[in-house]
Amino acid sequence: MKKFVLTCIIASFCLAGENFYSSQVIDLYLNKNDTKASGKLLPTNAFKIQKEKNMSKIELEGFYNEKTPNILYFTDKSRILLSAFSKQTKLNIKKIKDLKNGYFLAKTTVYAKNEDLKNLEKDNNKLFKKANELFTENCGICHPLHKISEFSANAWPAQFRAMQTRTAIDKKDYQLVIMYLQKQALKGEEK
Repeated sequence: MKKFVLTCIIASFCLAGENFYSSQVIDLYLNKNDTKASGKLLPTNAFKIQKEKNMSKIELEGFYNEKTPNILYFTDKSRILLSAFSKQTKLNIKKIKDLKNGYFLAKTTVYAKNEDLKNLEKDNNKLFKKANELFTENCGICHPLHKISEFSANAWPAQFRAMQTRTAIDKKDYQLVIMYLQKQALKGEEK
């Protein structure tokens, strides 16, 4: 029994150092005993896990702006969300680096149910490949497929939402496709 417990402890610390990615939205909780989610982690965003019994500790690192205290952003250049919380949520934010543009690099620790952390990827490219397939197979049926560079990272969510109900894309994959489009558009904008 002692060996098993020791193995679990070692495994949980090993997991804490690796980045993981999800293809779906994950509910986030401020404390491990909370019964109501206070936020969401969006797909394709990196996070670290420290496994615990029913809820695991999740470490998020992103860009924070005090004007929007309930959001962590993927970048300080566009409104690509990493995670979003209810307005009354008070995040425990640790500043890492001030960027002098109203943003700073920050970390926070929250919790997620272990059952929501089953199908994670260590390689985000697999998620991007899936999202690209969903986009190319579904979004060019009624009209020519839009180039990803046709819309900015900030414009893609509205463009996709305006047409998503006309596609065969499953509702659980909407955010995966949106995050893919935003992050690919951002790459083009940074060139």
